[in-house]
Amino acid sequence: MPLSYKFNNLRGDRGGRSYPLAYKLNKIIAHFYLPETKPKDNLIFAKQFAKIYEKLNISSKLQVIGGGSDSNIFAKQGFNSIIIGVGMNNVHTVEEYLEIDELVKTTEAIVRYIKKD
Repeated sequence: MPLSYKFNNLRGDRGGRSYPLAYKLNKIIAHFYLPETKPKDNLIFAKQFAKIYEKLNISSKLQVIGGGSDSNIFAKQGFNSIIIGVGMNNVHTVEEYLEIDELVKTTEAIVRYIKKD
C-alpha cells in the first residue's frame, strides 16, 4: 500500500504575491528485507556476468543497491535477479545521459550470456 505524505503551509511566489501551496508525496514502492544476505544460488548469475564483463575488458563491481528497480520487485517475489549497469551519467537529473559505446558493450555482454559464450 502506498504511503502518502502531505505538507501544509508551503508558500509559492508569483508576481510578487505569495500563495499557499499543497504538496503530496506518494511512495509507491515499499521497502522489504531479505531474510538472508547471501542468496541461495550463491550469486551464480551475477558471477557469470562478471566473468563475461572481464572477457570484454569491462570493469564491474557486485554490490547491493536500493531503489525502485524491477530487480528489487522480482527479488521480493523470490526470484534471483540482478541489475546490469550500463554506465549512466548524472543519474536522476535533467542532465542524465548514457554513452552509446557503453550501451553497445552492455548489449554485447547480454548477447554473450544468452549464447553462453
